[in-house]
Amino acid sequence: MKKIFLLGLVIACVISAGCIEWGDGGETEKDTPTVHAVATYPEGEYHVIIKSISTPVTVSAVMYIVKDSTGNDVRYGDVEDIYSKDVDGVMFQDDGDAKISVDDTFIIKGDDGPGESGGRFVLKYTVTGKTMLNIPLKE
Repeated sequence: MKKIFLLGLVIACVISAGCIEWGDGGETEKDTPTVHAVATYPEGEYHVIIKSISTPVTVSAVMYIVKDSTGNDVRYGDVEDIYSKDVDGVMFQDDGDAKISVDDTFIIKGDDGPGESGGRFVLKYTVTGKTMLNIPLKE
């Protein structure tokens, strides 16, 4: 009986000291990379060019969303699905490392495509579910 009590006491001390982490692995908002980008509109396409990112991340951990001018989702999916190929008017081009990093470009077709002036392009980090980038599309 004394051993069980001591074991319970040790476990309670460890948990209260924060040595054991319960839950979803401790992911917090601060773990979501911060992205800064510029959007241009050359020749009927929106180009969203990554200018800085706090931590480059693999394309398999990021989701993209194209929104129209009223805020509705027009296109969305995993970035790995648009990696180096156009899928329904959206494409991701990088330097070949399969990571989102500086100078990588997302191309969203504007003419007869999902992009429109007043819409937005959003990147979400699937590990935390938080937004990495939310940039307006302008002509």
